[in-house]
Amino acid sequence: AYLVNGTEVIVSGNGSKFKANANSAQMFYGTNLASIEGLDLIDTSEVVSMGSMFYDTKITALDLSGFDTSNVMYMQGMFKNCTALTSLNLSSFNTSNVTTMVGMFQGCSSLASIGLSSFNTSNVTTMVSMFSDCTALTSLTLTSFNTSGVTNMTTMFYGCTQLVTIYVNPSSFSVDSVTDGGSLMFYNCPALVGGSGTTHSNSNAEIEYARVDSLPDSPGYFTAP
Repeated sequence: AYLVNGTEVIVSGNGSKFKANANSAQMFYGTNLASIEGLDLIDTSEVVSMGSMFYDTKITALDLSGFDTSNVMYMQGMFKNCTALTSLNLSSFNTSNVTTMVGMFQGCSSLASIGLSSFNTSNVTTMVSMFSDCTALTSLTLTSFNTSGVTNMTTMFYGCTQLVTIYVNPSSFSVDSVTDGGSLMFYNCPALVGGSGTTHSNSNAEIEYARVDSLPDSPGYFTAP
């Protein structure tokens, strides 16, 4: 791989793939990086850490459908502060071994949607600030999420100012194991509305509202599919 004009990475393997290191954290980190050509030539089958892999880049589109993530355990900050990113393909992501998704999409302020249907989160223990400051998101579908092992959801949706609907499966999205924190989970999400019509208030921005909305007895900010 080599850098062109400080803004472009071209991956060249003469037609064959090259194997990425087990620790591929910050692999493409760089504030001026605007494009990557040849991602399909990277063999990620032995990668364990993708932490901050694309952190702070100015890339507008990423197609990672060819990435093998079956051995990845760490995805913290993977797309953090990718403020120009508008298109992200994670359709083939296998996240069954991932334990941390802290700040994974934090600050992706131009991303209007994220397809997460392939995500298996059964081994994830922390989702702190996972979607915080994703100011272009209008809806999130988290129906594939199993959060039974998650212990910290602090500021998970903090600052998602245009987010209206969060879809979850009530049988698999659980906060029962959250012991380390869930404060400010929904803080500054003024557009958010639960499935039965509960409207957002910063006075009710804590983890107690992380449930499917059922008025009048159990108000919440989630919607069942």
